Amino acid sequence: MLEISPFEPSIAEDIAHFYNRATTFTPFCYPVTSDILDEAVFSKSDFEPEGLFVAVERGEVKGFIHAGCLETAPDDPKKGSIFLFIAQERDVCLALLDKAVHSLKARGAQVCHTMSNDSESNRYYSGVHMGYE
Repeated sequence: MLEISPFEPSIAEDIAHFYNRATTFTPFCYPVTSDILDEAVFSKSDFEPEGLFVAVERGEVKGFIHAGCLETAPDDPKKGSIFLFIAQERDVCLALLDKAVHSLKARGAQVCHTMSNDSESNRYYSGVHMGYE
């Protein structure tokens, strides 16, 4: 059964392994380790752990998504953005997108739309947030 869980530091090694497997044949995506992720992402002051969700099925990472809120001027609505997501299957992709959009809205963001695409060669879905309301 697929579970979508908030990020926990103990799963960083599994996230790194999944990312490396998913981006093996993607140009300019260099392999990462849990140490690199911790140093370059998780330990940064602007990293929002409540925006990172991981899809796990039978103890194996099947995808992850990172969504955060961007601060705007006091009179403007808060903007939400999905910075990165990778999923192994379409149902995982849709579940992660749904979780991220609900999380952003719960944190006060207004989301315009998201986009995903799939790769015929390796069956992974990925994408970026494309705009704001």
